[in-house]
Amino acid sequence: TGEHVLAPILRPGHIVIIDNLSAHHSKRVEQPITGLVCTLRFLPGYSLALPPIEPAFARLKRGWRKAGARSVEELYEVVSASLSSITIADARSFCVNGGFRCVWH
Repeated sequence: TGEHVLAPILRPGHIVIIDNLSAHHSKRVEQPITGLVCTLRFLPGYSLALPPIEPAFARLKRGWRKAGARSVEELYEVVSASLSSITIADARSFCVNGGFRCVWH
């Protein structure tokens, strides 16, 4: 969950952009993020723009398939190792190409 995976790497001032999955609109998701003095932003529900998370997930999933993990442990290792493949420049590009205005500090 976010409190075990995401929260440990967040720092005050970080912005977390998340999709509008109904499960994400809960105190269980919100509290670990806002409790760390971070901002939680939801993507528009029905945006004509490509949500920035889609090209990021597409890239990650290509790597996951290529790795061909055959056990839960291998899958955890592959997923964990793959997250660093999305750079700040990638995130900026995904946002801009999706039609979002990006402000980077």
